[in-house]
Amino acid sequence: MTGGVAAADFRDGGVFGEQPGSDGGWAEEKELFRRWLAASMLASASQTTYLERAGAYLGWLKAAGAENLDALSSQTGRDRAVAAYLTHLDVERGLASSTHNVSLAALDSYYTWRGVGETAGGGGKRDPGCASDVDCLAAQPVSG
Repeated sequence: MTGGVAAADFRDGGVFGEQPGSDGGWAEEKELFRRWLAASMLASASQTTYLERAGAYLGWLKAAGAENLDALSSQTGRDRAVAAYLTHLDVERGLASSTHNVSLAALDSYYTWRGVGETAGGGGKRDPGCASDVDCLAAQPVSG
């Protein structure tokens, strides 16, 4: 896929996350999250996608280092990190709106499972008519 991101790019961390064997503890957490997802009403394919997206996000967090230390433990850190991650994917990787929205849903599930709760928008769902969040924001009227 030229200029964009294919779903396969998320598998096992893919181009966004960790390489096999360097998961930084994700393997154990992934299994626990997988079990939680299995008990949900999500289709099997959605469960697999959510695991892939959560793994890719954790790989990105690890690469980002100290700037996101509180991303897994506080609501403020969570919201800041998720917004930065989605912006990174949108701007640098050219995600389609549907991929952006699935990533957000996956991260909401991951954070719910962790006990931190859903994101407070995390960049929100993106309108399919916008090429990126930046384009959507530029198209909105200024209030006030």
